[in-house]
Amino acid sequence: PAPPSSPSSMGVPPLSGVDAGPRQARDLPAKRPTWLPKRLAIAEHGMCVIHDGDLYCRHRDNDEVLPLVGLFDSRNHVLLPHRATDVAMASHHTCAVTGDGQLYCWGSNQDGQLGTGHTEAQSQPVPVPGLERVVEVATSDRHTCARQTDGRVACWGSNLFGEAGHDTGFVDNAAQLVRPVYVAGLSDVDRIWMDRLRSCARVAGVAYCWGGEEGTASPALPKPTRGQDDPFLLNQQERRCKWRRGRTYQVCGWTRDPQPMTRRVLTGNLDCALYVDRRMRCRHRTYGYAGSPRQEAPLPELENVRDLSGSDTSGRVCALADHEVYCWGGLGRSEGVVERLALPTR
Repeated sequence: PAPPSSPSSMGVPPLSGVDAGPRQARDLPAKRPTWLPKRLAIAEHGMCVIHDGDLYCRHRDNDEVLPLVGLFDSRNHVLLPHRATDVAMASHHTCAVTGDGQLYCWGSNQDGQLGTGHTEAQSQPVPVPGLERVVEVATSDRHTCARQTDGRVACWGSNLFGEAGHDTGFVDNAAQLVRPVYVAGLSDVDRIWMDRLRSCARVAGVAYCWGGEEGTASPALPKPTRGQDDPFLLNQQERRCKWRRGRTYQVCGWTRDPQPMTRRVLTGNLDCALYVDRRMRCRHRTYGYAGSPRQEAPLPELENVRDLSGSDTSGRVCALADHEVYCWGGLGRSEGVVERLALPTR
């Protein structure tokens, strides 16, 4: 395949000559959770699940919560040349990694977020040219990043705030990257994630981020900037609250769980974490401190969970367990009402 674009003004090397193997868990510090492939992806109006290498995706254009029933119907089976190993879903486009290290994307493409070299939408998965040995993909509504086995990261799509990692924002006709370009200054990356205007990568237990920060006046950072320590090593905190007799407010304390997290999902109301021992726990992020006491719905606590995902926009959270998919919350639904669907059997 043709190599991705590499603007000479940036000094970004082309995506070629990749011959390094994947990093092994034994090369990482013992305390750090190893990277967990994404088998579950939740977006505002859709979801994808990888089961036994088969990818199932479902999308809805209206504002209703997408039901689980029918997810594993044949019409939702995404046909790929090889088994799916990692998936990411945004509001209007989806990308999946296959077992041979190729990346496929489909859906909306107005900002070049499919990486196909143009801005035409694609209804079916198409390979992203120039990428090889991909192991992880991350998507926002307008840009996409991929990590290779050699620890390098390439991004494309909208770059208006530097979210694709290149100093081309705020320049006419240069705020889009329609082909993958390496993020300069990054190597040995073992994890990537992003939100709408910002991308992040983990290197040796430290987070490096680039792009803007929504809702703030912070300047755009088109180059990776060292941030906080590994967010997946932060101890999850559980809030314990009780109503004080005769009062209309709660007294709350925090307890710490020493287990490191492999996945964390934050929505408007929930903070959910998947731990290395495959326990899944959630806590409420908001409490009624003033006025009449309100009852918080009991939150699900699950064991033997493979993956966890959620949508901050819709408030929906889902977990993939050994034999079932569980979902709760979203668009006015009670966080305590859990919908479940058995995984298909062969």
